[in-house]
Amino acid sequence: MDKIKAIMFDLDGVLVNTMNLHEEAFKLILSGTGMSVDKKMIAGRTTKEIFYKELAMVSRGFTNKMIDQMVIKKQKLSSQMIQIAGHSILTPGVKEVIPFLAKYYKLVICTSGNFKNVDLFYELSSLSQYFIKDLSQSDVSKGKPHPEIYLKAAELLGLKPSECIVVEDSFAGCCSATEGGFNLIILYSDLSPSYRDFPRSIQIERFDQLFKIKSLIG
Repeated sequence: MDKIKAIMFDLDGVLVNTMNLHEEAFKLILSGTGMSVDKKMIAGRTTKEIFYKELAMVSRGFTNKMIDQMVIKKQKLSSQMIQIAGHSILTPGVKEVIPFLAKYYKLVICTSGNFKNVDLFYELSSLSQYFIKDLSQSDVSKGKPHPEIYLKAAELLGLKPSECIVVEDSFAGCCSATEGGFNLIILYSDLSPSYRDFPRSIQIERFDQLFKIKSLIG
């Protein structure tokens, strides 16, 4: 393994616990359509991809304009719900671990979500000064599980994927990191895949285990 120089974090499910809020926002937007989603369907994927691909709304008679309007409404609704939830969404340990890791590594956020949710995370956590980059769905043309977002982050840092660790919790996110050739740490949740599906990965139970990241990665 090359010397690790950067750590890239997914946002939802890793730095913040917001999947229940995103699921609720989707259900409210889809109310009356006869369609539904669950957390496993939406984890790690962009809102637009979920409407167009996972729910195949075009084939159900929805126009592109109608779908795009629903995407915007869902993003606004979930952002409002996150803002109302406040500090309770922050992953336990994140406010202590991030400043510690920033002493040794370049830190980046790579999320399939809206950039406004990154700003909300910064506002709630007061951790913006520790991240040198943040990328959201608006920065890439292909969402997770495609590796574009992580590859772009590595390129911006001038690093090879093998010099970076990705911390993910969803199957789509883990596929994205693995396909890109990144080292992978899986933060366990009820949505996370088994580390056995990603043989070269490391699984942790709690975010604060990243305090010992040097021993984890050997």
